[in-house]
Amino acid sequence: ALPISTVYTRDGSFKLDKVGNLVTNSGAHVMGYPTNLAGVATSTTVEALKLPTSAPIAAKQTGAIIAEFNLDARAPIASSQVPPTPISTYGTSVTAYDSQGVPVPLSLYFSKITPTTPGTDEWAVFDDPNALATASLGSLVFDALGKLDPASTTFTGLTLTPPAPSVVPAFPVTIDVSDVTQYGAGFSVSALSQDGYPPGEFVGLKINATGVISARYSNGEIQAAGQVALSDFRNVQGLNPTGGGSWSES
Repeated sequence: ALPISTVYTRDGSFKLDKVGNLVTNSGAHVMGYPTNLAGVATSTTVEALKLPTSAPIAAKQTGAIIAEFNLDARAPIASSQVPPTPISTYGTSVTAYDSQGVPVPLSLYFSKITPTTPGTDEWAVFDDPNALATASLGSLVFDALGKLDPASTTFTGLTLTPPAPSVVPAFPVTIDVSDVTQYGAGFSVSALSQDGYPPGEFVGLKINATGVISARYSNGEIQAAGQVALSDFRNVQGLNPTGGGSWSES
């Protein structure tokens, strides 16, 4: 076996070999530290850096949804109209993912109802445009300024059931509606996001100035996959050239 030695380079033209090792153009392993997905090193021991290029990264089940939208304060109470305002009049949708990365469509509908507390406006929330009022998922309650009343609002999440023939059990999802408003403007959705994703294939990498490697995947996810070990020498001119743009300590 060839002796193992440590050398240094300022040439960042790294590449991946056929099994995912990060190497230099001469084929030497690039050394570094393992990190978590956020890019924080999890060890102080250097090791050869390797990226998971041979298999897709696992899917992540949706656990939280963030919704930001405005409900029209001018809307009358739905049941006061003839015929009643359809539940589907105010609605939006988002795609969640189960633990296998299979899409689980979710639609939400909002219907203005007679408020439980005088001096407020209240909207019932549904996930079925044909639902009855008794089947609401909860309600959103707004004060006279059009701001959500967190003490009275009861809609904070729901349970999603993957469609057949999935074997994945139903799972809970929290929904952050803290930035929902009710102003005298048309219904509009400004943001609707969720934290799940399907599996993804490796498509590329990027290394930042601190050496953290960001791996990019076909599902749009970007995850840290290690940190290149960086060194700083007081006397750079004292290094010994070893060829191929590499240097060793003297």
